[in-house]
Amino acid sequence: TNTPMSKKNSPPPLGKVSTKSERNQSNKTIRIGVGVLDELLELIGEVVLGRNQFLNKFSNDKGFKTLSQSITKLHQHVIQTRMQSINVLFDKYKRTVRDLSKKLNKKIELTIEGGDLELDRTIIEGLADPLTHLIRNSIDHGIEEPEQRSKVGKGVVGNIALRAIHESGQILIEIEDDGRGLDRDSILKKAIAQELVTEEETKGMENKDIFAFIFTA
Repeated sequence: TNTPMSKKNSPPPLGKVSTKSERNQSNKTIRIGVGVLDELLELIGEVVLGRNQFLNKFSNDKGFKTLSQSITKLHQHVIQTRMQSINVLFDKYKRTVRDLSKKLNKKIELTIEGGDLELDRTIIEGLADPLTHLIRNSIDHGIEEPEQRSKVGKGVVGNIALRAIHESGQILIEIEDDGRGLDRDSILKKAIAQELVTEEETKGMENKDIFAFIFTA
């Protein structure tokens, strides 16, 4: 006769069985479309502007003060929903450095600092292309080949540091490499050739002014 399988001999359940704590945690978060967040920020911005128009007229009204404080808190919360960790952006460059250094036969190590700081997602998206350009420049033109680094007493592994720093209420993004640095004469020669400056005007120019030409279109 068939006997029921004991609990000890029963087959394992298919898939992962979520625990009560995991289910409770999943219920605390929801996905919201970016378009909804953008519209929400635009609407609360209009509410803040409307509130500001009545500040002088109702500044002594207790009810208006309470409403004003609630609007301020609501504005802060809406902004917070749009914040993302900078690591979302920084982590992408690990592959950029790995692939490009391999292609150019260079040995490069990327160091990331401050990736846990947060920025508005729109700002992070706007930083993606400029940072990619800067990092590629460090790999292409800054970091030397291993043989060249050895000749000048450097380690064969080049270093690129990508940092996010909170300073005086601002987030500063820094990219630093230990490559050959800027070629003063090459920059000066190109600036003259493109008629950004005359040879006469370059006499007595400080290095920082010459290096500034690299930011010229």
